[in-house]
Formats: sequence, C-alpha cells, structure tokens
Amino acid sequence: MRFYLYIFFFLFGYPLQAQIWTTAELSQARIEVGLVANGDIMAACGGYYNTENTVLASDRADIYNAATNTWTQADISVARYAGAIAAAGAKIIYAGGFDADNDPTDAVDIYDTATQLWTTSTLPAGPRGYMRGMGIGNKAYFMGGATSSVFTTTVQIYDSLTDTWSLGSNIPFTSGTAAIAAFNNRYIILKKALEYSIYDTETDTWSERVVINTFVQAAPVVTPDEIWFIGGFDPNTGEGSDSIAIYHLPTQTWSGKNLMQARCGITACYLNGKIIIAGGQMSADYIPKSVTSMVEVYDTQTNEWQANFTLSEKRSIMSYQETAAVIGNRAFFPGGDSSGDIVASSRIDIYTDILMNIGFIPQLPDKSWSIYVLNNNTLEASADLPDNTPAVLAIYDVWGRLHTTVNLSGIVPPLRQSIDIGYLPAGNYMATLSTATQKSAKRFVKVK
Repeated sequence: MRFYLYIFFFLFGYPLQAQIWTTAELSQARIEVGLVANGDIMAACGGYYNTENTVLASDRADIYNAATNTWTQADISVARYAGAIAAAGAKIIYAGGFDADNDPTDAVDIYDTATQLWTTSTLPAGPRGYMRGMGIGNKAYFMGGATSSVFTTTVQIYDSLTDTWSLGSNIPFTSGTAAIAAFNNRYIILKKALEYSIYDTETDTWSERVVINTFVQAAPVVTPDEIWFIGGFDPNTGEGSDSIAIYHLPTQTWSGKNLMQARCGITACYLNGKIIIAGGQMSADYIPKSVTSMVEVYDTQTNEWQANFTLSEKRSIMSYQETAAVIGNRAFFPGGDSSGDIVASSRIDIYTDILMNIGFIPQLPDKSWSIYVLNNNTLEASADLPDNTPAVLAIYDVWGRLHTTVNLSGIVPPLRQSIDIGYLPAGNYMATLSTATQKSAKRFVKVK
C-alpha cells in the first residue's frame, strides 16, 4: 500500500514554485533593527522594544554565519535605535542613532567578519540619528541625519582598509530618514522620497537636485537595471501609499507602478529576478490592527505580481533602512512591530529561492510529473514527457543545499524513478525536474 505523507504542491506557476519560507528567532525581540549582510555574514544591530509601557533602546547585535549556519550574540557599545548600518570591505559598521535617553549619539560599532571581533569608533561630525548607511567597495557612507531636531547635509565616510574617517561633499539638501540605494560606484538618495540627487563616490560630486512626486520613507530596492522606491506614506494624511517610483538606470528616467496593498514600514529586497515586499502597516501612526503579514512578489522576468505567501506573523518596520538582508539564495526579514502599538517581535522570516542557481527556464506543466513519498524512505517520481526526453530530478533542502540528483529512465513515457530518501532528516524539501528546455519544482515533507 502506498502512503501519501503530507505532499505539498505549489499550484501557482513557476515564478513562485521554487520559493520556501522558514523561520528563526532573534535573541531579543525588537523593532527597526540595523540590518545588513556582508558575504556569508548578516548582522542585526540595535533597535527598540517596549516593556511595561516604556520604550527602550537595544544594545543587542545578532550575527548569523551562513557558512556554518550558526547564530551568535554580542552587545554593542551604546544601546540605540535608528542607527545607520553598512557593509564595506570585510567589515560591518553600525553608526549613530538615538540612545536610551532619545539623544543622538556619535557611537560607532564595527564588526570584522574575518576576525569576528568588534571595535568601536566615533562619528567625526558628531552625534547623528536618522542617518542612512551605504557601503560601496571598501568604504561606508553615512548620509545626513539629525542633531537633536536639526537635520543635516553631512556625508561621513569610513575607510575599512585604513580604519579612518573623512567627510565627503555635502548633500544638496538636508536629509533624515531618506531612502538610499547604490549602483555603479554611485548612490541615489531621496529626501523623504520627495527630492533626490545622485552622488558619485569616485569624484565626490553630486548631481543636480531634482523634485519628484512620491512618498515619505519608501523602501529602496536595486535590480540590475532599475531602482524601485516602494510604498511609504503620505505626510499630509499619514496613510500608507501604494506608489512605486522606478528609476531606470540605462535611460535615467522615471516610471511608476502600484502595490496591491498601500502601506508603509515595509521591508523589501531583490533576489534572482524577483522583488520581495514584506509586511508593513496601513498608516504611519501606531494604530493597532493596521499591521499586515502580506508578502507581494514581483517577477521582473514575467512582469507578474503574486501574493500567495504571508509572513509567519504580522510585522512592520522590521529593518530601519527598509531593506532585507540577502545572502546567496536567502533573504532575511527580522523582528518588527507585530501589533502597530510597539509590540516587538523576535521572529525572522527567511525566504529561500531553491532554483536560484539554475536560472530561468520555461515551466514544465505541473500535471506532467508527480512525486509521492513511499513508506517515508523512498520518493517515487513519475514524468509524462515525450519519448526519449532526458530529465534530471534533484532534491534540495530549505537552505538550497543539493542532496541528490538522478536521471529519470525509460524510453516510452511515463518515466519513473525510485529515490532513496531514508538518510534525510525530517523536514521540508524541494524536488526539481529539469529537461534541456523546461523545469518545474514541487515541495514535499519527510515526517521522520
């Protein structure tokens, strides 16, 4: 007798077939963490949380090493939130922010990913909160920010090779909580997503200041050809926006799209041709029940939107700079406000693209092949393909690691193969079927 043990199929087409969501936990629940990845290392620094009706700044840093699949924790030198973060060279730099007394600080904590050691420094221009950080090559750039209630035009530059600081040319406008994105040794900064300028790191010069019609605190996402500034809120109403302003790099022109759900406080990223937009809230004010778990995915290869996934719990303002950390074929969405009323979460939702290294190939019809688990030790695969069609079946775990590949055999369809999975630990897996011109994926679970 064949036992069909919890086989799950993705029925909504190739663009999302190869995506899996899993979860992990921060060592401390908190909102608006400084989040960045550098190679195989991800850091989630600082943030804030609520305890006994008091908002407290966090001194915690969580470090994830993807090469060893391990988490470690450390304490940063000054508890703070709204600190800027950047990766440059082999280092991760967490700079400025607001301390436990809500005063701006000049504290800088630097993590060396090679030695796994922390050092400290100070901002050369003095205390800043609400800066934005961006790493390009071996240098980290920290833009604007506020000294108490006064926003600035300062650009502070950290050289990771010499461990020294310098000042760059000032931004053409005062800036705080701006959106920032890097491309081709340059970065673009939007003042509250209402006016922008482009900085050339090689010449230390700014382009002309330009005003555009978008919204405050839009989440920046960089693709190979475009920069998206997604969502945000309307400062006149405080309501979330569905606006997406798109800057086209080859033509230096703008166009627009719209989210399925208007919201601010989202966290977004680009991974393998897909723009992933997660969480957020409908209003910029702290209004309970306005927070969402919605995930929208835009496939840049098919120009299609999908919203078939959700976060494991509702969360907004997960990342201070509104950008998820990407390592290889995974994107990390940590912490955040789970209620809209400053209730910090420790949850990390992890998006994994199983087929990232295979590339885009047209989809095999879902009904052309099937899998089932036999006695929890054998994966039975069957494919109804044209005569003599070579086909390869591969099994990946949720981290994208390849466990086995087999050729499906048989001159006359359907092709069949029995694959030993008894050695695999219990968990979620992805089976992919590839021919020379098509591919598809299905998920299965081994229960013990």
